[in-house]
Amino acid sequence: MALETSDIFDLLRLELDDKELPGEGDSSLSLWSNEELYHYIDEAQREFARETLCLSDATTFNAVAVTNGNAWVDIDERIIELRRVYLGSTGNVVEFMTLNDFERGDGWASDYGNNRLGSNWRSSVGVPGIIITDMESGKGRLYPIPVADDTLELLVYREPLEEIENSGTDLEIDAKFRRALVNGAAAHAYAKDDVETFNADAMRQHQALWEKAKQDGLSYFRKKTRRAPITTYGGI
Repeated sequence: MALETSDIFDLLRLELDDKELPGEGDSSLSLWSNEELYHYIDEAQREFARETLCLSDATTFNAVAVTNGNAWVDIDERIIELRRVYLGSTGNVVEFMTLNDFERGDGWASDYGNNRLGSNWRSSVGVPGIIITDMESGKGRLYPIPVADDTLELLVYREPLEEIENSGTDLEIDAKFRRALVNGAAAHAYAKDDVETFNADAMRQHQALWEKAKQDGLSYFRKKTRRAPITTYGGI
């Protein structure tokens, strides 16, 4: 179950002992403005998503445009890590790899250690079977260059889709990590460079709890995505 932003916001105000004017939603006399606290909540959610890979997604990026004659496709900046890539027209797997692995032919173009990839690979055309992920920020380089319009279906781990600016946008993190996000946001709040807000001891305490929560979250989500062991019977 996802978290309501207002829930985290209220808990954060209590944790900081910094209330708005009663019944008026006015933070002008508070040590931290509403805008600042929403920003800290947003930062905590994004950091948790990046470090735990908790947001898996198979639908948001399932129609990335491939253009005839164009080797490049856009990779959304909210994508943290690719899990699978499929070519829309055929459903075939498109392998993703770094440029170094591609040019070495790791797992696809080597024959007993001898690379069969020619030096003119950048002009090769055909049906894309590989996407190189690190040649240019925000883009993937298809090999070979596509000869027809198509799409890519991306299964990914990603950051939250929307920025938290007010209570109108709910968080995407599961409610079980409510306390973790409050600690993360509080650590940001106590680091504010102001004589009335900076508190090194409180910042360190919340940061320590936050770091442990992220490690626990990483272990939790790794277990959810790990393949179950195969049990054999009778020596088979």
